[in-house]
Amino acid sequence: MRFGIMATGGVGGYFGAMLARSGKDVAFIARGPHLEAMRTDGLRVESVAPGAFSVREGIFTDSPAETGVCDVILYCVKTTANDFAIPAIAPMVGADSMIVNLQNGVDNEEKLAAVYGAERVMGGAAYIFTSIAGPGLIRQIGGPRRMVFGELGGGSSGRGDAILAELKDAEINAEYSEDIEAELWTKFIFICAVGGV
Repeated sequence: MRFGIMATGGVGGYFGAMLARSGKDVAFIARGPHLEAMRTDGLRVESVAPGAFSVREGIFTDSPAETGVCDVILYCVKTTANDFAIPAIAPMVGADSMIVNLQNGVDNEEKLAAVYGAERVMGGAAYIFTSIAGPGLIRQIGGPRRMVFGELGGGSSGRGDAILAELKDAEINAEYSEDIEAELWTKFIFICAVGGV
């Protein structure tokens, strides 16, 4: 299973690095000094768990066209970048690709589905405190390092089970939800409550 990381910020960088660390086929999208550092020294991670590590295997590029079609795309860009990023991932999306959206908010899945079809989009929520600490360096300082995802229409899913197995094999604290809409609203309410504190 090939994973595409759009893009390699705090969230995408951590989960993508965990996948690559376990030997998964991962393509990382990044740009600028961050990308150049990854090409030179690999992607480095400083984390509470599993500790400090780096990955050099994988594709590091600023062009989704260079990644080829991915089976799973972890879509982790800031929502303000959607107008650019949603059409940009088109070369990564094939007939059987799944886009797992890990953005904050409750309506971004609809934006992805409008372009790629609801059948290719899963909702998701990431519970993790991470950031780009420097070029090529992701720092994770807290949070449960948890990813929850699920089909937009709810219910169980064979492809969801397959993705979950890959994530767990990479030692990612992942969970498949049969009611992802409730999960998205739960996180959104939490963000609204603490965002101004």
